[in-house]
Amino acid sequence: MSEIFIDNDCSVCKAYGSFLYKKNNALNISSQQDLNQIDIERDEVIYIKNNRKYYASEAVIKSISDLGGVYKLIKIFYLVPKRIRNFVYRIVSKNRKRFFINRLNKIFQSKIFRTIFIFSIFRAFYGLLVVFVFYYFGYKANVNLEIYVLYLLISVLFSRYLFKKLKFKFNL
Repeated sequence: MSEIFIDNDCSVCKAYGSFLYKKNNALNISSQQDLNQIDIERDEVIYIKNNRKYYASEAVIKSISDLGGVYKLIKIFYLVPKRIRNFVYRIVSKNRKRFFINRLNKIFQSKIFRTIFIFSIFRAFYGLLVVFVFYYFGYKANVNLEIYVLYLLISVLFSRYLFKKLKFKFNL
């Protein structure tokens, strides 16, 4: 069972909690006031899973990646050093009430943003697949130029088909 502790006085934190709850009904959303005094003073998002506590940027990454599916891609941020992730987290958290009151909610809830975000992730991974296949054909199989062009055309058509399926699945 997972539980996340957020600041109920912060609209960004509440929006984040509601986003997580929409995607995972089994997740318990609790107030930071339910924590012990030391954790309250940290003033950070705290995510607990399997009796292990995650703080700040690690809590955000872990809670989103636990949603599964395309959300697991957020784990790529583990490549960024923890000090830098937490530095950015602190900047955002200190300014969250000033900057993000309603603007961020409107941006994340818009279909245009979600479409662009999903499309960008899709194109990145699909592009890598195309590069690997071209590498294989070019260096390993010694294929003619006509086959390259044919593969490229098929790849374009197939990627459009796959993205239409993604749009339908994510209701974009």
